[in-house]
Amino acid sequence: MKNNYFDDRDGYNRRLLLFMNRSSGIPFSKIQRIKEGVWLLSSDTEAWIVKEFPNKTQLVNQIALTNELFRHEFTETYRFIPKPFVFGNRVFGLIQYIEATNETKFTYENEMNIRDALLLLNKFHATTSLLTNSLKTQLPKFNLYTKWERRLADFKKGLQLHNNTKTYSHLQRLSYYGDWALRKMKQYSDESIKTKNCIIHGDVASHNFIRRKNDSLYLIDFDLISIAPNYIDLLQFSNRILPYKEWDIEKLFEYPIIQEYKHNKYFLSALVYPADMFREWNYYSRKSKLEQRLMLNDLENQTLNHYKKRIQFYKNLILQIDND
Repeated sequence: MKNNYFDDRDGYNRRLLLFMNRSSGIPFSKIQRIKEGVWLLSSDTEAWIVKEFPNKTQLVNQIALTNELFRHEFTETYRFIPKPFVFGNRVFGLIQYIEATNETKFTYENEMNIRDALLLLNKFHATTSLLTNSLKTQLPKFNLYTKWERRLADFKKGLQLHNNTKTYSHLQRLSYYGDWALRKMKQYSDESIKTKNCIIHGDVASHNFIRRKNDSLYLIDFDLISIAPNYIDLLQFSNRILPYKEWDIEKLFEYPIIQEYKHNKYFLSALVYPADMFREWNYYSRKSKLEQRLMLNDLENQTLNHYKKRIQFYKNLILQIDND
């Protein structure tokens, strides 16, 4: 999926259009590249998304998941044409196009969006908890501690690259909170195994929810599905919405689905881990010098935005964990 072909350079889009016409039997007449590895195909009567996958296994797993979701009456997602399309040495899936409302972009700035997304995510988890036996041999098991331990190690390696930035001291402080969170997650690991496993989504960013014109909400993009307790998604969701909740603990736990973990020390400890900042700075560290120069100002602003509120949030959580 790292290949980046453009129609005006080598005609790849056109050749892909012709291939999908022949292979699918749908008379597509137009192709539009949406982003790397994703195109919109349309005919006079219908539209589909063609998406590139790194391998057949990942595509087959997603086809199996969505088939099972519909079989268990979770219909708030797309369907696949149930076969891989192999063009050259590249694997493509053909996905039902879900048209979003044109009125407003779905973001977590909107309170109704947060509540609706949580309800849909809860329904997804309830449904996928019924599917783990049929898919558990095909999907990886997710280990949050191992992933975050590796992410923090990468972040620390990159710190030396940032010692001339205006955020260096702030990044050192975030590193401290990352260490603290991992220690406490390990200490309270017994509290992390009480919830039944399900298939988690793995990327609950707002762009993976689509509000349709009839106001219904759909969940899309299952590239990061794995088997884990549902609170893994809820932790990520919490981190996504906290900037819109002014990093307020009480506002976060107003949501009943998250409130269940209000006194779970493993969950609370994990909320202290600055996952988003480590992810963004690690991404920056992997870029070329030129790309880093172009990215740095925005990344520094992102780091400093709400920084004091973020740190106070961490301090409040630490007090709660230590005093409970």
